[in-house]
This record gives sequence, structure tokens and C-alpha cells, in this order.
Amino acid sequence: MSLIAILALWGTIVSSIALTWNIIRGSQDKKKIKVEAQIGHFIPGDAKDKVFYVTVTNIRRRPVFITGWGALRKKKKGEKGKPGIIIISPKLPKMFKDGDYEILHTENLSIFSSNELTRIQVWDSTGKKWKVSRKNMRRLLKTAKEIRQKEVKK
Repeated sequence: MSLIAILALWGTIVSSIALTWNIIRGSQDKKKIKVEAQIGHFIPGDAKDKVFYVTVTNIRRRPVFITGWGALRKKKKGEKGKPGIIIISPKLPKMFKDGDYEILHTENLSIFSSNELTRIQVWDSTGKKWKVSRKNMRRLLKTAKEIRQKEVKK
């Protein structure tokens, strides 16, 4: 093998590694928010009513300016657009830097009064939306159904 062939092979290997590294680093530089929702008490054994709360966490390096949170419900016959519920929070809007999190909550559980809820989400100033995972949403709706059944029995 000649010196030119060895240098060409070396250049190909190094450039492939550099390209792969830049692609991986570029994909990690996007905004990403983790959203988890639950119904419960803030303090175990608290005598107050249960609250609905959402934990919002920035899991990437790029800062995100979260402006609101809410829910979507099933569209009723004849309705236009996406029927949504905006939940006002005094903690928003807020800039979330790398690893920052916030617990947003409401004591009003009326959004769970029927089985029409389809999604819980937060959104940023650019309009990008992050939603609760399907697994978390199923668990949340199951908990809300159990709470409604207990209230009916009372």
C-alpha cells in the first residue's frame, strides 16, 4: 500500500468520525421538555382535596421559554378547531435552562369531569408543544375515574 492510499484511508476514517460526532451533537442540541402529570396530594396524608399537577423538566442543554399549559378534549359534533382548555398558572411564562423543572398545579379537577380529555400539554413561545406520554395519560385518566366514582358513592 502506498503512502497516498494510507493517507486517503486515514482521511476517510477521521472525516467519518467527525461527521458522525457533529450529527450526534446537533441532534442533542434541540429543545426537549419532559412532561409528567398526576393527581394526588402534595404532602402525603394532607387533609385537603387532591390536586392535579404537572411536572415540566428541560432535559436538554438548549433553554426553552414555556408560556402555558393545558389540555385538549374530544371534539364534539359540529365543533371547529381543536377544543382546548388553557390552565392559567402564576409560575408561567418561565425560561427553563438545562435541568430546570417546575411543578404546575391546579385544584380544579373539573377538566376530568367527563371522559373527553385526550391530551395534557405544555407549549413554548414558538408554538412547539410537548405532551404527556400515552402511558402517563392512561394512568391519569384511570386515577380521575376512580376519584369520580368515590365522589358519586359519597
